[in-house]
Amino acid sequence: MHMLVRIISYSIFFCLYIYFMHTHAPLGIEWLEWHYQRLSNFIGFLNHNGYESTLGYSIWSKCTDCDLSVENWTDNLYLSAHSLIFSPYFLIEYFFGNDGLNFLGQFLDKLIIFLCGLMLSEMMVKSLRGKTLIPDILVGLTTFALFITSPWTYKMMLAGWTEIYVVLFFLAGINFFRLGHSFLGYVCFAFVSLFNLTWGIALFLFYFIYIISERSIDYNSSLKKSIFPMDITNINSKLKLFMALLLPAILMLTFRSYASSLFESTSGSSVLFRMGISGNDIHNGGILGALQFLGGNRISVCIDQAAVMQPLTFSGITNSIIAFNCVLSIGSMLVVSILSIAFLLICIRKNSYLWAFLCPLGFAFMLLAAIFQQSFSVHLMGYSFIFAIFFASGLVLGLNFFASKISNPILAVIFLSPIIIAIISLSLRISMTTGVNG
Repeated sequence: MHMLVRIISYSIFFCLYIYFMHTHAPLGIEWLEWHYQRLSNFIGFLNHNGYESTLGYSIWSKCTDCDLSVENWTDNLYLSAHSLIFSPYFLIEYFFGNDGLNFLGQFLDKLIIFLCGLMLSEMMVKSLRGKTLIPDILVGLTTFALFITSPWTYKMMLAGWTEIYVVLFFLAGINFFRLGHSFLGYVCFAFVSLFNLTWGIALFLFYFIYIISERSIDYNSSLKKSIFPMDITNINSKLKLFMALLLPAILMLTFRSYASSLFESTSGSSVLFRMGISGNDIHNGGILGALQFLGGNRISVCIDQAAVMQPLTFSGITNSIIAFNCVLSIGSMLVVSILSIAFLLICIRKNSYLWAFLCPLGFAFMLLAAIFQQSFSVHLMGYSFIFAIFFASGLVLGLNFFASKISNPILAVIFLSPIIIAIISLSLRISMTTGVNG
């Protein structure tokens, strides 16, 4: 009954957030036109030419009313994404057409994001139960609100990446393992790699390194049960874990290599370019560039967006005011993001329940940010969606830490409420500075 009340509260908050952003955000809450056009062209190309002609690979273009005949795109096939990744949208388009794709596709993305927030919130509730003065419903609703209103989540509502499926299936897998449904847990992990092989490989490396290292490093064996939410004491369970994450990734890599050998020229950037070491890397900002997402947005984008909204007054003193406040706003988000990381690192040691999903995701996120520095510098959307999990979790753990210093639970809620409101307001402000390219 208590869980049902929490889910209802999440649903009400989510609907209010969608309505608020639809009414007040400059870009609204619907898909950006270029994202819809790319997805529509991707599906339309395969519908027009057949899946067998390009082995299920398609184009990734935002052109409108363009000729989708395969002979016009032989040098521009996009091998970074297979049609399997977009299978939910293919089904929507098949049954409901392009209009249905534009409406129901957005609805699907938002539903997935809602479910991600719901699972994260319930996991935080369980992790803090009996360890906090704050009632369960406030723990859950605060986690959900911080996650949903974050600028990294908002960007995914405007143009969804496969990272939303990574979070959905990974958190679902963790929960299935904890409920004793190991088979469903392995299936969910396999879907993580199927939808995004990069994240699948990174997660595989975490578990592989951990299992290999435990043979040579002495440590408290009880911690192993916290890192792995399933029985990993026998070789069969370890192999199943490895196979679930690795086999789909190997399958997709093999298929992509075969397709690459058949087509002379394709679109998309190389691995070295995404790493920023191709020799022509004007977008590579190094480590600091890869960490730009911590501010929620770029200062230049914030200023440009303000210029679009106020073209008649964007001059002189107004120019300075807008630039100054963009720096303050993004700087504020940077500080809050760093605080969330600090609270997470400090408080997670005392909460082993969270290790099972925060440690693997944390390692994968750090690894990809370290390797693909140019991609992280260029794209503030997509990869950064994962950070919304750390942001919400870390802040809730920090708020609980401060609440523990106040003996009175009522006073704890009263004094923490302004802090929560301030952070949510800041997230909304940063979200509203999002540009048309994310």
